[in-house]
Amino acid sequence: MQGHNDCGAGDWSPELMVTVEDCTGIGEVEPGLISIFPNPAGDVVSVKINRLQTENILVSIYDNTGRKLSEAALNDSGIATLDLSALESGIYLIRINAGSELYARKIIVR
Repeated sequence: MQGHNDCGAGDWSPELMVTVEDCTGIGEVEPGLISIFPNPAGDVVSVKINRLQTENILVSIYDNTGRKLSEAALNDSGIATLDLSALESGIYLIRINAGSELYARKIIVR
C-alpha cells in the first residue's frame, strides 16, 4: 500500500495479505432442526429444536434495539415457550443459544 496526502506519495509498505472469514457466529440451520410456531404469533410462541441433545439450550427474544425481553429453556420434549403478551406488535428476533452454536430467526408479533 502507498499513502498519499497533500505533500505527495509516501513509500510503499511491505506486501500485506488479508484473509476474511465468516465470523458472524450465527450458524446455518439444517432443514428441520428448528421450528418456530406460530409465526406470526399472538400471546405465545413456541420454538422446537429437533436434535438428540437438548440440555443447556436457551431460547431468547430480542427487540430491534438488541434488548433481551424474555428467555426460556427447552422442556423434555425439546420445546421452549415464550410469553409475548406484554409485547407490542412488530418484528422481533428469536435467538437460540446451543453452547458453541448460535441461531437467529425473525418472528412477527401481532
